[in-house]
Amino acid sequence: MQRLMTVAVALTLCAIATPTRAEPAADTITLVTFNVSMYRDTPGALLAELQAGSAQARAVARIVQHLRPDVLILNEIDADGGATLDAFADGYLAVQQGRAPALSFPYRLAPPSNTGEPSGHDLDHDGRHDHAPGSRAYGADAFGFGVYRGQYGLAVLSRLPLRDPHTFAETRWADLPGARFPDDPSTPAPEDFWTPDVREALRLSSKTHLDVTVDVGRGLHLLVSHPTPPVFDGAEDRNGWRNAAELGLWTAYLDGAPLVDDADAAVTLPADASFVIAGDLNADPVDGDGHKDAIRALAEHPRAADAKPTSRGAVEAAAREGEANLTHRGDPALDTVDVGPKVGNLRLDWLLPSFDLHVVRAEVFWPREGSRQAAWWRVDGEPVSDHHPVRLKVRVPR
Repeated sequence: MQRLMTVAVALTLCAIATPTRAEPAADTITLVTFNVSMYRDTPGALLAELQAGSAQARAVARIVQHLRPDVLILNEIDADGGATLDAFADGYLAVQQGRAPALSFPYRLAPPSNTGEPSGHDLDHDGRHDHAPGSRAYGADAFGFGVYRGQYGLAVLSRLPLRDPHTFAETRWADLPGARFPDDPSTPAPEDFWTPDVREALRLSSKTHLDVTVDVGRGLHLLVSHPTPPVFDGAEDRNGWRNAAELGLWTAYLDGAPLVDDADAAVTLPADASFVIAGDLNADPVDGDGHKDAIRALAEHPRAADAKPTSRGAVEAAAREGEANLTHRGDPALDTVDVGPKVGNLRLDWLLPSFDLHVVRAEVFWPREGSRQAAWWRVDGEPVSDHHPVRLKVRVPR
């Protein structure tokens, strides 16, 4: 078995409290993935804001309480050992924000992130790798972009027990089957934007890749990640290839490729495992930037069955905003994010189930203009997030 990991990282699941509401039927589960855009520019700033009182966090919590997930996947919340996650869960989700009752999530997972973790290499070719934390130049040389450690982290909250967590934050890009690296277009050599020693050192995941099993039915593997956006680079397309590689790790995992996790344990996804691939994948299979073959390989994998969550609000938004949306070829009902008029709305946030799961409901929470819910979506005139949450209700085989 090819070795993908060498350094062990501790990962702890915490049972916080006994659920206050009845758990759902043993074989039915509702999942929500939400890029909440709750990142801040300095470490500890988000935690301090949550402790003082955050209007954005209250709005996010109100929407989550309306959606009633059994499992909630969050993107862009600080990965700081769980303190920020606990402050949000206990101070906002567990407090009623609107008409829907509060939500208790006793099982929480906040894995370490590669964001802001120094690589020791000059990854952006600016001639330095020793920039001070807090600058974009520091983030550009980190294993995953972040101006401080843990910025843009991810987390999982659950009303159902979680077990067997495996993270792949330290899996090397070079160990991905068929790995391809950025190319310096000014030279004839292929894939030479980085030297061999840099390629050997680079981690694949810009945050982390997480496989954790939810105790529902016979067990549901939750495969969570937040690949880097395939933009903010140059002709070498380093972020485009990074995004494709991060998606490719899940494709290889579905294919049965063995991995070694951050605790140095050999892991494979059983051939009959039920799963949902979750998170802001920063990849639209039709429109926008990125390598479309990578997201299509995942969405069209023989083990997956895309439920294609939709909303009427996204259709109306695309027509109302126009500009780049007028040139898009994808179905606007599938859009989950408003990237602005020059890029248009895209489908970047995913809950992709395995083919053996019976889909009860699949939707995007994108309120229609003028609706009661549309008022929830703005705080002081600004959107809660540029991303809209995706909800999926499925029945898991016993």
